[in-house]
Order: sequence, then C-alpha cells, then structure tokens
Amino acid sequence: AVEAGADGIAAINSFGPCMAIDVETGLPRLGGPQGQGWLSGSALKPLAVRCVFDIARAVDVPILGVGGISRGTDAIEMIMAGASAVQICTAAILRGPQVFGRVAREMGQWLDAHGYASLAEIKGLALERYAPDRSASAPPTVDPALCTGCGLCEVACPYEAIHVIQGVARVDGGRCAMCGLCVSRCRPGALDLGRWLG
Repeated sequence: AVEAGADGIAAINSFGPCMAIDVETGLPRLGGPQGQGWLSGSALKPLAVRCVFDIARAVDVPILGVGGISRGTDAIEMIMAGASAVQICTAAILRGPQVFGRVAREMGQWLDAHGYASLAEIKGLALERYAPDRSASAPPTVDPALCTGCGLCEVACPYEAIHVIQGVARVDGGRCAMCGLCVSRCRPGALDLGRWLG
C-alpha cells in the first residue's frame, strides 16, 4: 500500500465474515445474505493491536488503530503498538457518542498518572521495548509481594508448570513452554515476562 502511494494505513476494522447460529432454531443470528456478519468490538482488539504492531514495524506512515477500543487504556495500547491515532465505532454504537469524551478523558488521566506529557511520548513504546530474540526466553518470574495465590495461573497452564504453594505461585522452568498464558491471566500483575524487554 505504501509503495502504491498510501499516506497512511487504517488497521484493522471489522473481521470476517463470521457466523453465529441460534441453537434453539438452528437459524443464523446475523443478517447478511448467507446469515453472516462481521466481528467487531472488544473481541477484535488483540488481533487489531498485533496488526498495528506488525505494520508499524514494516512501514513509516501514520497508522489509524481500529478495532475494539472502548476504554482509554485500549487506545493507549494501540498508540504504544505504533498507531498515530485511533478510531472508535462499536463502542459508540453500543454506549452512545459520550464514549468518545470518556475515552479521551481516561487517556489523559492515564498519561498524567504515569508521568507522560503527551501521547507522542508513548507512541511506538512497545516497538522500542520489544526484543524479538526468543533464544533468550525464560519462564515468567513471580513477585511474591503481588501474588494473591488466587490460582488463575495454575488453572490456565496447560503444561502444569505453575502451582500455588503456600499462597504463592511457583513456576517449574523445566515444564514451562513460555507461552505467556499465565501472565495474561494474572490480575494483580505478579507474573512477569521480562524477556520481551530489550
């Protein structure tokens, strides 16, 4: 697109076509000609963030981050992935136009709370900190002061590499595949995959 003259890229908007079936009637629940529709909203955000991140690594044009933004931190995440601006649609459809002001306020509050003066200071931050050398991979570390012993990480681990012992998560490095699933489930942020930081 850039080679063809694009001044910027919007990524990714809705994804699909997708389908949902009413299990009581056996009929499609969406309104397209074949009963199909498009996936949007919060379910789309992880895919959209990854696409923005990949595009920002490949080209040097403004990127409009689109997909799943409904909170200020969603927009912050897109900016950190490399977006120059964001678009909100589904959240406005579901919650009304006041969502725009709320997201903008939440972004400002987040910037203030984290000591940033502007979005420019965090644009592409994830790109700067990303270290793609997986040869340096290591299991996640556990901060015992933050761990609540809730067990979500243990339940989520398909490799049986993490167990809560005496109220604190413990990682068995020999069994850990370093997939990061436990880290994504850790609500208090006690687990850390510092290997991604350069």
